Amino acid sequence: MERNDTLEFVSKSSSQSLSGLAKRQDIHWARKIWHISTGSIGVGFYLTFNLPAQPVALLCITAAVIFWLFDTLRFQSPKLNALFCKITKPILRCSEVNNYGGHSFYLLGVGLSLLLFDERIALLSTLFLIFADPLSSLVGGIYGKEKILPNKSLEGTLTCFIVCYSIGFFYLKILGITDSHLVLFCLAGGVFGALSELVSAFKIDDNLTIPVISGLGLTVFNNLLNVL
Repeated sequence: MERNDTLEFVSKSSSQSLSGLAKRQDIHWARKIWHISTGSIGVGFYLTFNLPAQPVALLCITAAVIFWLFDTLRFQSPKLNALFCKITKPILRCSEVNNYGGHSFYLLGVGLSLLLFDERIALLSTLFLIFADPLSSLVGGIYGKEKILPNKSLEGTLTCFIVCYSIGFFYLKILGITDSHLVLFCLAGGVFGALSELVSAFKIDDNLTIPVISGLGLTVFNNLLNVL
């Protein structure tokens, strides 16, 4: 059976039709709740048990590779793909029936951020991913009128900027940082967060671009101002 026929096979094989799977432009509440809750639990677990950054990074990257291998396997097995789609239907997009899922890029983005950047910056960029990504998508999906890129609206981008700025501000306050450059650092966080989300318009998964690009930008900016 050809890979292009898998969606039709999945729909026929499942007891419930999968024709109602969410598209990327849909609000998809279940996926957003899943995105925020799993990320928050992961960060909470990491901080509560004071886990070392490098082993966690390698674990995330390894898990991403395992998910990619599983996805590759299900692409070749319509029955396995049908079962997978049936189980994950509440959080699955129709584009992920025949393509690699966002979970792999989520894990890879977090893993690379922890591996490449200072832990404090890696955690901040991960918080951008957990909260700014779904909230900007939500606002853009409901109120987005002014398109600036394919599937990207001015309203969604501004939301991403505001959320990243706010997260950065409270994050630095919790760390006890009151440096005069704090606001500039938070503004940079908002800009890099928004830009990293916009890059996904060019068919690069934002679960990867947000933690990596924002983490890289904040690393360079921090080297200039030495805020952290």
